[in-house]
Amino acid sequence: MTPLKNYLDNHPLVNKRADGLYFQNNFSFETFEKQYIEVRQKENRLHSDREIRLLPKVSTDHPHLEEWLIRKKSTGKLANYLKKTPVENLLEVGCGNGWLTHRLSSQVKVDTCGVDVNEFELEQASRLFSNGGTTFLQADVFSDILPIGFFDVIVLASSAQYFPSFSRLIQRMFELGKSTTEVHIIDTPFYHPLQIADAHKRTEDYFAQMGFPAMAANYFHRSISELDNFNWTYLYNPASLQNRVARRFRRTSPFPWILVKPT
Repeated sequence: MTPLKNYLDNHPLVNKRADGLYFQNNFSFETFEKQYIEVRQKENRLHSDREIRLLPKVSTDHPHLEEWLIRKKSTGKLANYLKKTPVENLLEVGCGNGWLTHRLSSQVKVDTCGVDVNEFELEQASRLFSNGGTTFLQADVFSDILPIGFFDVIVLASSAQYFPSFSRLIQRMFELGKSTTEVHIIDTPFYHPLQIADAHKRTEDYFAQMGFPAMAANYFHRSISELDNFNWTYLYNPASLQNRVARRFRRTSPFPWILVKPT
């Protein structure tokens, strides 16, 4: 049993289901989860167990093939980076169906924990990947559930945009991490401050066309200026001249890979 599982097994506010999924007592994000799952269903972003086991590999006729090909590359780069970094415990915030949490555990050989509010996909994650070194938890990451000062690396993969306050989110990551923790943000768009209004309008229009206009209120466009008060760097910058040229000739991510460390 991992130290984290032992901690959760003895936490007074946490219970464990038969399938291995840990959950925060009296926890509910039902309204958001219902909307989120309905949107993902309409977008063809929900997967069968068999498909999840193969991610990030998808069939050539998959409706989001290009996204997954890019995600496969970004995941590989992250895994290669972490193999060279002293890591014992890794947290993924907003893990969804758990494919990345599992993949990093198996490739980097590290204990991982995936936390999310989405019970539907967490059930799949726990059913498929909840092995000795991987833990899945349904909880509010701001609640007193996860141990303080425990994680070496925290990953935010396409999840930072669902938190109202970016500053509060990063500060919370530092609380959960060790003094040397690294927060990696991948597969997440960051905008110039002057681009935010247009991006927000596009999002409102998109969800309205999908039939879920209220969902736009749960999406928060990240501005690169929100990083100004933190110690951060690009590990990959799609806007650099070199990468802009490279994207003309090969498939590369349009999103930055950002590393944030405590000051």
